[in-house]
This record gives sequence, structure tokens and C-alpha cells, in this order.
Amino acid sequence: MKKQMLLAAALTSAGAVSAYAGTIDVSFSTFVTSSAIDAVEAGNNSTIAFNFTGTQFVGSVFYDNQLYSTNLSGGGLADFGVPLGTGTAAGVQSSGSVEEVAVGASLGQSGFASGDIYVGSGADGDIFHYTAN
Repeated sequence: MKKQMLLAAALTSAGAVSAYAGTIDVSFSTFVTSSAIDAVEAGNNSTIAFNFTGTQFVGSVFYDNQLYSTNLSGGGLADFGVPLGTGTAAGVQSSGSVEEVAVGASLGQSGFASGDIYVGSGADGDIFHYTAN
């Protein structure tokens, strides 16, 4: 009896899904254009990571130590912070070499400020901290 009810429920669900799936119109679009990233990242648009800070998005591109930011609609691209490993805020001088740059945004858990950005560089294994603002 249980097997028959399960089979009936599965068939009913499958029928409902296939009947409903024909009426759904789904379209996909690129959130941030390659040309906009090119303009900010000096022609490099090979995005590695993209994270939400709570007020904006922050991204990185392949073999480039400068992060970029975008507003919530994917426009208004600009440099985000200083390049990895430069300046006194980062506390480390850059060697000029960089590999894949992974970006993560804090969820505000365990004492980490919400929206702060943490970036790891494959070149030296260092992790850099940027405040969300």
C-alpha cells in the first residue's frame, strides 16, 4: 500500500512538473559585462571570484592584485581598496607577483565584521583583510 501511494505521488508530481514547466519563461543575463570589468581591470576580465558585502559586490580577476566593486545592479564598477599586498593597511609590501585571487565576504559570525572582505593570494599564501567600506 505504501509503495503504491509513493508511486502515485511520484507520478502525480512528475505530471504536474512537466505540465507546469512548459509555462515558465526563464532568461539569463550577465550581471556584470566583460567590457565594464575590462575598463576597471586594464583589459583583464577573467573573473575568479565575486562576493556580496551587504551593500555591494566585490570581485577579483585572474593574475591581478587589484579588486573591483560593483553596485547592486552590476554597474558603477570601480577599484576596491588598494592592490593586494600594498599600502600600510595590508601590512605587507607587494612582490608584484600574484596568482589566483580568491575573495570571501564575512557573514558577521564569530567576531568577524559583517561584509568585510578576506582575500587569499595564490602567489604567497597570505590572506588580506579589507573592511567593507
